[in-house]
Amino acid sequence: VSTEAEYTFKQPAQNLFLYAKFYTEEEEQREWDINHGALPTLDLDNNRVFYGLYPQVHVKNQTLINELNSLDESYIDPRNGWYYYNDKYYTQCVATPIDDDDRVVFYDGVWIREGVTYWFECTKIEWSILQTNENEYSLIATKLLDTHIYRNTDDYKNDGLWANSDLRHWLNGEFYNQAFGLGDSAIQITEVDNSAKTMDSPDNPMAGPNTFDKLYAPSYKDITSPEIIPDSMIYADVTDYAKANYADYIWVNEEYAGHYWTRTPTNDWEKLIYIIYHDWGYTDDFMDKTYICVRPCMTIKVA
Repeated sequence: VSTEAEYTFKQPAQNLFLYAKFYTEEEEQREWDINHGALPTLDLDNNRVFYGLYPQVHVKNQTLINELNSLDESYIDPRNGWYYYNDKYYTQCVATPIDDDDRVVFYDGVWIREGVTYWFECTKIEWSILQTNENEYSLIATKLLDTHIYRNTDDYKNDGLWANSDLRHWLNGEFYNQAFGLGDSAIQITEVDNSAKTMDSPDNPMAGPNTFDKLYAPSYKDITSPEIIPDSMIYADVTDYAKANYADYIWVNEEYAGHYWTRTPTNDWEKLIYIIYHDWGYTDDFMDKTYICVRPCMTIKVA
């Protein structure tokens, strides 16, 4: 009921038992780290890992919104730039939904309106386990967390593509610093294969050099190989935060399913393959499209 050194309560009409639970400072810090995604927690029965934080859930409660609106900058945690209030992290953004109609709603039923500022709770990121090697786990985000262009340039020449993409730099920069600002000790650097064998054809001339990344997008081979990413994991739901940031998606099988980038170019020198949850399966689009989501992959090592 309380973590304060002193606790005052009104005497109830019925018997009440209060138990004191004592922790060492190390135990208390570890508990906080786990609760706030600073350390990974494994759910091996359900093939999941929870690690990192990111804005995901729209705040609907008006009382809480009023309280958040009254916070000053002293509540901002410099490690991730989010507001820390009542043991939770929050942030806000001005919505830019893909459409301004009744299909663009948060999961709590609130319509998303262009130009309106909304608050979001930063919750633990859920990852699906793709491979296990002793205490190392290859992961892919279960949900589509945000949107971002693949590349912002009018020059689409092949100069490494994934290696020089805006998406790669954003994932391993701004996104990484926010999502894992509270703790990143388990994340490993992965050698990411960008050769032709990860593409739709071994003759694809758009192969690039391997990169060494903490976070990366899946390849075309990944999403078309059930032994790498099972069919049950291919399609992904979008978060409230992604919806507010121009994510495109459709309503299928009682859930919202969105588009997301792979890191793999097509033979067409100015396009990039991505995946969509409907009968089209896989398709491509220009690399500067802003409505396509991001679904990061990574490798962690758990002591």
